Amino acid sequence: MLSDREAEMLINSLRMDRCPDCQHHLQSGARGGAAQILTCTHCGASFSVAPPRYITFVRRLK
Repeated sequence: MLSDREAEMLINSLRMDRCPDCQHHLQSGARGGAAQILTCTHCGASFSVAPPRYITFVRRLK
């Protein structure tokens, strides 16, 4: 489980369209309901975020 600080840093990176792992650009992917998939163009890390613009929920996919 992430600390509050770690979770805040993760969400802030994703809000700036940057991968929290390597700081490269994120590409928007599939969207369904309130969630959208964001994938790093460099390292391949994927995240499901909701809502897409003002992220309040994140789940790491790979």
